[in-house]
Amino acid sequence: MAKENTSGLYIKGRLKKSGLTVYQRNGKMVARSAHSDEKRSNTRKQFVARQRMKHSMQLWSVMRRCNPCFDDSNSNYLRFVSLASQLPVVYTDRLWASPFLMPGIPVSEGSLPAVEQQLGEAGGRAALLTRTPFSAMMRGDEMVLYTLVQRTYVNQLGLEANMARWTVDEWKAGIEHLGVVPTVVDGCMALTGDVLADDQRGWALVHVRPERGDRQGSRHSTQSIVTRCTIYQQYTTEEALQNAALSYGGLTD
Repeated sequence: MAKENTSGLYIKGRLKKSGLTVYQRNGKMVARSAHSDEKRSNTRKQFVARQRMKHSMQLWSVMRRCNPCFDDSNSNYLRFVSLASQLPVVYTDRLWASPFLMPGIPVSEGSLPAVEQQLGEAGGRAALLTRTPFSAMMRGDEMVLYTLVQRTYVNQLGLEANMARWTVDEWKAGIEHLGVVPTVVDGCMALTGDVLADDQRGWALVHVRPERGDRQGSRHSTQSIVTRCTIYQQYTTEEALQNAALSYGGLTD
């Protein structure tokens, strides 16, 4: 910043970092504090919107490691946040930094038919059941499995994400380190394994089909997480909202 002579006073340097704003008024240089003492507006509507966005961004910080796919979007991040905004709002204090496992977390959006899926049992074992016939799969098609795990620590939660994929030719081979076995139940694709009974885990199977001919990329089915986890519910109450708001200085009228 160039020197300015203001009645014998020389002002030099980057004053913004020092908390000062410098400007001219009626030909004179004026310096004032750059910090406002005015309390930030935090109405109930504003607080709910901020908490919704906070959780969507926390979810994305985990999900982006698995590269969720949204076929018609120029930005996976923006589309994910838009879809995640439809989830229940969870209320957490200003130091809370972890997302919650809940049903409906988006993992993909595309033009292939959705893989209808639910947690249940098959042959006496826990299972992820679908209504997608094995015969609907074409050579080169893949099934991508997204797995989310809610970890509980002393005073905090953590969410982990993993992804595995099978081509149709590998469907019955299984992936041992996940503890699940791909199979066919009543002609439809399914997964079985004791780990599917864990109520701290979530699952989503996505159908992926490579583009044919000269077109590049793949098409996906539209899918979201299914889970038995209910931990998030205790953070959706009015009491949770009020406690969280207090950590931000309370709600304003």
